[in-house]
Amino acid sequence: MTELPEQLAAFARAVTGGIVRISDRSWPRAGSAIWEVTDRAGRAWFVKRHSSERFHQREVSAYQRWTAALGPGRAPELAAADGRILAIVITGLPGLLARDLVVPAAEERELHRQAGDFCAACTMPLPLPLLVLDRLSNASRRTWHAPECC
Repeated sequence: MTELPEQLAAFARAVTGGIVRISDRSWPRAGSAIWEVTDRAGRAWFVKRHSSERFHQREVSAYQRWTAALGPGRAPELAAADGRILAIVITGLPGLLARDLVVPAAEERELHRQAGDFCAACTMPLPLPLLVLDRLSNASRRTWHAPECC
């Protein structure tokens, strides 16, 4: 997939105020539909189209209920969701995808440990225990993105 369909582009423009660049960021698997768009001010946003209502609801719920608990700048923010077209627009964050990094083994282990902390925090009942929040806030400040799991 390379082009951002017009229906999704219109949805993104309504949120961002205008788009000056579009890059396909879909994963190399069937059903992945993710684009990075840049607005006129140079800010990055991501537009995602989900393959089913179940996946859409799950991700929207995660952004509404869980990501705020990770703290500012630790997860993208949900800017808009449209259940009719199964799409969301989220804010971009600085960093690189973990799958694209070539790092020493110790750093890779740390990356996986942080990913494990993130996943553990996302599966705990609300409210998150303060110990987990403290560990997440004191974790290495290297920016990483958890792999898309749903």
